[in-house]
Amino acid sequence: MITRNIITSVPGLERAISYAWHPIGSLFFKMSYRKAYRNGQINLHVGASAVRLEGWLNTDIRPPSLYLNVSRHLPIQDNSVSYIFSEQLIEYLPMDATLAFVKECYRILLPNGILRITNEDMGAFTRAYLNDPESIRLLNERNKKKGYKYTSYPVDIFNKYFFEDAIVCAYDAQTIEHFLMKLDLKT
Repeated sequence: MITRNIITSVPGLERAISYAWHPIGSLFFKMSYRKAYRNGQINLHVGASAVRLEGWLNTDIRPPSLYLNVSRHLPIQDNSVSYIFSEQLIEYLPMDATLAFVKECYRILLPNGILRITNEDMGAFTRAYLNDPESIRLLNERNKKKGYKYTSYPVDIFNKYFFEDAIVCAYDAQTIEHFLMKLDLKT
């Protein structure tokens, strides 16, 4: 958290690090992908940030992860990945980029492969805000301990989500279901 705060407090530093990381991280990704392909199983962790899953290709657009930009065509062979896991990534993408990312996931998955995408459920947040003030108070307390600044009022659960976390697009169960139907994919 301290390193992240330093990087984000220096104007332009975060972007410079990302630009510098792209060619190096892309090369590391390609090498790691080839090795996993030769070993017979590819497990892809997309949007890993600092989380490391053992035996997985842990990818993100920032170091120390292997570089993989999900807003573009994924440099991965069709039908070559056993598992794809992404946690709290799609809310940082515009809706059309999320649709393209999910299509890419289905392209690269083996026929019996597993795709698991998790994200915050804005419907659940809204229901809690309207009907369960104690849950919202507890979330704000947790966020305060983590150093977030929007933690004083019930509405701050939304302020933290959209302004401090820089969320681009909110999702709920109905939206995800609509996505899958729009893409004509099996769930």
